[in-house]
Amino acid sequence: MRKTLIFAVVIASFLHASDIQKEKRTKEAIRKAIEKEALYAKEQAFYDYESYDFNDSKVNEESLPFIPNIEVEDLDMDDVYN
Repeated sequence: MRKTLIFAVVIASFLHASDIQKEKRTKEAIRKAIEKEALYAKEQAFYDYESYDFNDSKVNEESLPFIPNIEVEDLDMDDVYN
């Protein structure tokens, strides 16, 4: 009877320990998933076209006539590769 009681206590403690380990693993997996989701959200904000203002990169059409036309006399590039 005593051995049976000890055996039952040992089995119960193993089952309880495995439940605790399962809970720890679940919490760890949830934490990693949340971190991964936060990183994904950060990257999506980086790649989102709507979040950038490209108006600074536009060419001012009024300034185009003032840009000088550069005439190139010689396009011989043979000297470059020697």
